[in-house]
Amino acid sequence: MNAKRLGLIAPISLIVAGCGSRTDSQGSWSNSTNIDKPISKMAVFTVGAKRFIAEATMEAAVSKPSNSHGVTSTAGANTFRREHYDADGDGKIDDPAMNEKNLAKLSEMGFDGVLIVAVNDERTETPGYMATDVNAYLEVNLYSLIDDGLVYSAQTQTFNPTSLQDAADSFSDKVIPDIIDKQVVRVNEK
Repeated sequence: MNAKRLGLIAPISLIVAGCGSRTDSQGSWSNSTNIDKPISKMAVFTVGAKRFIAEATMEAAVSKPSNSHGVTSTAGANTFRREHYDADGDGKIDDPAMNEKNLAKLSEMGFDGVLIVAVNDERTETPGYMATDVNAYLEVNLYSLIDDGLVYSAQTQTFNPTSLQDAADSFSDKVIPDIIDKQVVRVNEK
């Protein structure tokens, strides 16, 4: 490759990288038998993130557009403190009995759904001389507390986020419209 071409690639790479991340769906599924009972209020939890701030950022990024689309949702960080169910910070519920207690508490608070965003993997790759790609792989599962079952699931890949907030926003911009399109949540009239 000549020097002139190499000189053009670096600025283009910076421009593209500065545009924000892109999230692609690797597939989604919904339980068509549950469409008659769409979820009206969901709590959003993130698991697999290593820091509370990461969880709170993702939960807020999913809750905010959900609410703006007319789907009532609340960030899990505003509902339960993490140390209440994951004292060791490994991203898993410490005591299976606590899971049932937390679900009962959410039902008492008026929630009929729980959306769980799981950070499955994050990879850094160097495909070229001047570029490093960061890819985040996330899975989202929406459970009905009324029917006690999975009503929606999706796997996504987010490419080159410029920040945690950028990744969270890109993810929610892809997933929330899909959840609404699948009609597993109730969209409230504004």
